[in-house]
Formats: sequence, structure tokens, C-alpha cells
Amino acid sequence: MRTLVVLPAYNEADSLARLLPSLPLCRCLDYLVVDDGSSDTTPKTCKDAGFAVTRHDTRRGRDRCLKTGFDYAIANRFDCVIYMDADGQHSASAVASVRAELKRYTFVRGSRFLPASPQRGTPWDRRFLNAVVSGHINRRWGIKVSDPGCGLIGVDVTLLTELQPELLFDYHFTLDLSVRAPRAGLAQTKIAEIAIPAIYDLPQPHQQAKYLTAAWRERLRMRLQSQISKLAMIGDTDPVTELRFLLDHLRPLSQTASTLIEGLGLQW
Repeated sequence: MRTLVVLPAYNEADSLARLLPSLPLCRCLDYLVVDDGSSDTTPKTCKDAGFAVTRHDTRRGRDRCLKTGFDYAIANRFDCVIYMDADGQHSASAVASVRAELKRYTFVRGSRFLPASPQRGTPWDRRFLNAVVSGHINRRWGIKVSDPGCGLIGVDVTLLTELQPELLFDYHFTLDLSVRAPRAGLAQTKIAEIAIPAIYDLPQPHQQAKYLTAAWRERLRMRLQSQISKLAMIGDTDPVTELRFLLDHLRPLSQTASTLIEGLGLQW
């Protein structure tokens, strides 16, 4: 089973210098760093460590990096793709666990929110957002997913190919795949989740800025709004209707949570 591990990277030279030497090297396992137009030494760091790297001339976003990795996997006849973050959130051991599970499953997700998942500095709004969105997916489509936003996933290349062109690689790729794959007929018994740590206390200044600088209300509003937009696209509806579905399902379970969401002022 030939597996390609794809690492999207934007200005992650320091993180990659620590991460790359720890990654397992073995037959049938290759790596590709997709540099998203970094202004630091990300490409050189990868090459110096002996890892393949391809580069976007301009920044296109994380999910377009995933698409570049998918295209590379198709062109080079890989059987499976593992996507992992380059900022240190995902460990070498987690990659090994995903690869092992791909021998039995078609789609493997990391999950930061299973009972066995350690928490390191996880903001409460991230936990709230995950609970709301994963609960909505379960109630709306009957799909069990505990972390639809996790960047660590492994998937059979054949499945990704079959889901084209509906799978857009535009934003919220894991969420998109987590809903579209079962709706397209992938049995729940062919999907696995593995517990991984939720790590939000990374020391890099740009990581702190990404996760913690905005006020919690603004962080929650932006992320929930974009995820509802994606779910509306998947469900062939509009975001306002999708939000109404979410609140109608949530209100009997938690009036407090539904009131908080209504107070965010989501707009499209």
C-alpha cells in the first residue's frame, strides 16, 4: 500500500525543522510538503532535510495545498493519502497510527475531542464549535463524527477520485469529506477515528495569533459562519436555512447554546 503524506505549509520553517526529522521513513511511505508561497525558508528547510517540496507561487490557502497533494498522488499512483499539519499539532506517532488504520479502513480521521484525547490549551469556543457542528451533522444526516475540523486524516485515493468533482478542496475539507463520503455510500464501518491531542499552546507567535488573539466571540462567529456555509453547500440549501435547521435541532437540547449562537449575529 503506497501512501503519500502531504504537509501544507505556510511560513513553517521553524516547525518543520523540528517535525521532519521525527517522521517515520519506510518503504511505501513518501512525503510531500506543499509550500503555499511562504516568505521564510520553508522550501530550503524541507530540501535540507531530504523531503520533497512543491511550491505555490502565491498563497492559495490550505485546502488548495491538499488538492495539489491529491493531484501528485494521482499522477504518481499512490494508493492512500495522509494529510497532516506542518505546525507541530500532529506527531509522527499519530501519522503512524493513521497509516496502520488505513490497512483496514477507507477513511481515517484524527479526533481531538474523543474522551481519550488530551487537551493542551484548547479554547472553550473551539470545544463549543466542535460540539455544535458535529452534533448538527449527526442529527441532520445521521453521520457520526466527533471532530469534523481535524487536519489529520487518511483516505483511499480511489474514494477521493470517486467524490470528484463535488469535493471542491476550497475550504473545510475534512468537514466536506466527512459528510460527502457517507452520503455517497461509504459505510460507517469503513470509517475510523483515532484519538489525538488537541494542541493549542504552540510557542510560535504566528500560531498564538491564529488561535488566540481575536476575542472568543469573533473567533466563534467567523468559524461557525464559514462552517454553516459549507454545510449549506453540501446540503444543497442556503446558509440561512442551514442555520435554521441547526437551531431547530439544538434548541430542545440546549436553550443556552442556541441563544448564544443567535446572539453572534451571523450574516451572509
